[in-house]
Order: sequence, then C-alpha cells, then structure tokens
Amino acid sequence: MSLTEICTSNKSMLSIITIEYDVRDDQPEETEVFRLEPATNELIEKVLCNRYKFISQIDARTIAQFSGGNARIAIALASTLKCGENLGDLKDSELFKRLFQQRNESSSQLLEAAKVCSLVYSFNIEIDDGKTCLVD
Repeated sequence: MSLTEICTSNKSMLSIITIEYDVRDDQPEETEVFRLEPATNELIEKVLCNRYKFISQIDARTIAQFSGGNARIAIALASTLKCGENLGDLKDSELFKRLFQQRNESSSQLLEAAKVCSLVYSFNIEIDDGKTCLVD
C-alpha cells in the first residue's frame, strides 16, 4: 500500500505535506498545489513598521526592497537594527552581511562556504531533441 493510499483512506488519521520548490504542470493525482508568491514591498513595510516601532519609513522601505518579497528575510534584517540606526546609507553588500551574520560574530569561513553553496542550486538544460530538463 502506498503512502498516498494510506493518507487518503476514509479511516486514516494521517496526512502528508511535501514542499516542492519547482512545481511543474504534471501534478500527481490526489495532490493539491498551493503557490506562494512574494509579498509586496508595501505589505512588508507595514509589517516592519508594526513590529518594530522605532524603524523609520525609509528603513522599512529599504529592507522591503532588499528582501525581494520575502517577509522572513525582511524581519531577520530588521531585527539587526538598533534604535536610532539608519540603513539608508548602506550598500546591498553591507545589508547582506547584516542579514548573514544576524548579530553573530563574523566568520569568513562560514561566509565563504555560503558563497560556494549558493553558486548553483538548479538550472535548465535544453537537449538537442528540444526537451528541457531541470537539474537540481
């Protein structure tokens, strides 16, 4: 008996959730697909201003733009701010360092490992016969 059959039987008390980064059109039976889209900058700004009362509107906008619609990244970055501090003059590379370190000690080895790991995580390849495959 497959896991899907067990989970979908009438008397089953089990359910399963899988999280797939790249959902294709060929959706297996007995599944539902929910697509998460990035939040708008305006929504992230409101979340930051509500959660961190001392953050200026300019800093909230800077963090929202840097986060790319990811509220978790925005909150993690906002949590590195101190009262009265201004992010407006920081470059993206400095914002990334803040996000990466999150008030921890600087580690050049950890940063180097993160750079290497982030080089390639998936890419598309087109084969001569016109088919496209995804490599993770």
